[in-house]
Amino acid sequence: MFNADRAEQLRQLALTRARSEEFDEALALYDEAHGLAADDDARELITINKADAMIASGRKGPEVHGLPSILMRRRNPHHTFLAAYALMFLHRTENNIRRAIVFGSVLASFTVEKF
Repeated sequence: MFNADRAEQLRQLALTRARSEEFDEALALYDEAHGLAADDDARELITINKADAMIASGRKGPEVHGLPSILMRRRNPHHTFLAAYALMFLHRTENNIRRAIVFGSVLASFTVEKF
């Protein structure tokens, strides 16, 4: 099995774990997938997914802090959408409604523009 295929398999498994609120397992799987990812797009998606799991579990780390950079690069429309959504969710959970609205409006305008 190629490393890229294994990385995607691990990412999918981590998504399943995160959705089941098994965050510690999910984060470890994301780390393993990131190490096997074959290109920048794959690593970026894994970073966004890991940040999302961290936010859902009430944690912060370099992946969460890297979301604005991903959003600003706008290299991949799908990744931009996911990063904006994660940032909106982060600020909503922190009860920072103004910032949540800002990222929600970025999300809405980008969605209309790209999709």
